[in-house]
Amino acid sequence: MPPTDPTLANQVSRANRWLVGIFTSAVACTILLLATFIMRGESPQRAWNRTVFSAIPPLYVSEYSEDSWGPMGRAFLRSQTRDDGDIYGIFFDEKKKFQYPPTSLLIFFIVPDSWLRPENFIISENFTTLKGPTLSVLRTASQLAILITIAASIAILELGIRRLSGPGNERSSWKFARIGICCYLGLTFYPVIWAHGLGQIQVYLNALTALGVLAHLLGWRVASGVCLGLCGLVKPQYAILLIWAIFRRHWRFLCGFSAAVFPLGLISLALFGWDNHMRYIEVIREIARLGEAFWANQSVNGLMNRLIGNGDPISFSPVDFAPYHPLVHAVTIGTSLLIIGLALFRRKAASGGESTLDLAVIIAAATMASPI
Repeated sequence: MPPTDPTLANQVSRANRWLVGIFTSAVACTILLLATFIMRGESPQRAWNRTVFSAIPPLYVSEYSEDSWGPMGRAFLRSQTRDDGDIYGIFFDEKKKFQYPPTSLLIFFIVPDSWLRPENFIISENFTTLKGPTLSVLRTASQLAILITIAASIAILELGIRRLSGPGNERSSWKFARIGICCYLGLTFYPVIWAHGLGQIQVYLNALTALGVLAHLLGWRVASGVCLGLCGLVKPQYAILLIWAIFRRHWRFLCGFSAAVFPLGLISLALFGWDNHMRYIEVIREIARLGEAFWANQSVNGLMNRLIGNGDPISFSPVDFAPYHPLVHAVTIGTSLLIIGLALFRRKAASGGESTLDLAVIIAAATMASPI
């Protein structure tokens, strides 16, 4: 039976067309990219390896890196082995790109001691390589986080569609088509899959964010706040959600967010000390001042650095940021304030699905406004 409201039926149909269009565009772009590389004289295998599909095999084989976990482990070991407990000497003295707050290191207090043995952290001049149980467990957890991200995203889409069409008012073939498309798009979405291959903590933040949005859509506002508050312990830009919750008077969300952030923040303060938390403010200031020219940094800061030729956009450096440039700094600050302002002061959202869309907008704005 079709939906009784033709307006809702049109919205469902439009959503399906959009999803099919995105899927078709993704496949077409992949084919175009492959054809371009092959026409340039590269072998089909090498051309294939230049697409996002080359990032999928590490999901199933043993390759796993330590882009986040290596520096985090190194910082934690530093805090535990030095008399002064200094964490951010790794950033200012050793010149390593450790850009997380002290709260991100709390995880190391609940893992088995055997994980933190020196032989599991192979420290070289620029990188810290993981091995042993630390590596295998984190890799498995990262795989699970990707599955959770994709499953939660499918649930968000299907719940939204069901609210438009009503139960039993749509062909099941469309539901299976959407699930298949979402799985394809999720498994070929570069920021998700490549983050796993690099060993980034972002994989877990993706899962928590997806769960937070899904919980909000289901009306579980406290749980939503907890999920996104946990993200804020690693990514301080999520603190903007506190301001958003106050502006929108989402008190249950605010309670959940606060329950995740403030108790663990106080524990972090007791364990790592006031000085380390204050030094992290200096880290944020330095990152915002310099930014990153590497092509994977798709923020306004990265685009500006590449536009004026400030830094190396091709090769990633584990130690160097882009050189300071006053124009890049000014544009980064200006656009960040603009993005956050537009998201915060947009028309107040209604309840239900529109409120969840408003949450998704502020999460996207917090990410886009970040310099890296």
